[in-house]
Amino acid sequence: MPLRRSLDLAARVEAAGCDTLAAGEATYDSLAVCGLLAKATVRTRIMTTVMTWARPPVAAALGAVTLAEVAEGRFTLGLGTMPAAWNLDHYGIDPRRSVTRLREYVACLRGALSATPDGPFSFDGEFFKVREYSRTWPPPREVAIHLAATRPRMARLAGEVAEGVLYNVIHTRAWLRDVLEPAVTAAGRRIERGVMLRLVPHADGGRERALEQARIAVTPYLRIPYLADVLGHHGWPPEAATGPALEELVLVGTVPELLDRLEAYRKLVDWVLLAPPRMLPEPEMEAWYETVLGELMPALRVGSAATPPESAS
Repeated sequence: MPLRRSLDLAARVEAAGCDTLAAGEATYDSLAVCGLLAKATVRTRIMTTVMTWARPPVAAALGAVTLAEVAEGRFTLGLGTMPAAWNLDHYGIDPRRSVTRLREYVACLRGALSATPDGPFSFDGEFFKVREYSRTWPPPREVAIHLAATRPRMARLAGEVAEGVLYNVIHTRAWLRDVLEPAVTAAGRRIERGVMLRLVPHADGGRERALEQARIAVTPYLRIPYLADVLGHHGWPPEAATGPALEELVLVGTVPELLDRLEAYRKLVDWVLLAPPRMLPEPEMEAWYETVLGELMPALRVGSAATPPESAS
């Protein structure tokens, strides 16, 4: 969907009761989009989901400072790595020892956020080095950092150093419950938990097209190693993603069916990030938002007993 149309939807998303608006980096720069979303809304949290470590930590801190001021305290920095091939092929980043690298990245970013002329920041790490960095303006209000996690080591890191964790769209509920949740809680800290959900609503008679959209959404992940980990937990090979495992990875159904599926996440996470299928033609993308904002969100608000964790779009 064109960026301008996405911005047009921001006010409507907020009016529908969504508590978070998120921008990823598949098409546009997430920090730039978050700035635009912040100016189009007044209440909703604005979040990158996720900004990758392609920016140096000091540059990322500058972006976070900017968003913290533009959004007047509503900005959260969602931060994550990338599959190894994307790191190497797109950015020339060595993805080895990714947990150690991201731990340093978070520490360096936090230090840069708090740097002042009277208290410059220096960092001498294995991957990142900063010498006497300071900003000329006082430190901004605090910026919460949420780490994206697909595997247990990154989930454990989130539990140790972040204010929140955002579970990858490639997951199953059993993977969250059995593998990621124990990793997050290992540090003994209570942090905010969110999960990205790929959602494909359909009307009666539209199931086959919805399943086709779901397959298109998961196909790019077939060669990504972490898909094998997630499906291996169930005894499935990666190619099961477009077959018997499809509806474990993507929520497909009518609005009443989706309400039941969303309810199953209540005990697993604090909130859900609803995402459309990938590569939808523009008319179908418009229809997705019409259904989610016009039918699903009102249904979620009817009766507290029927409401899943705080929803976002």
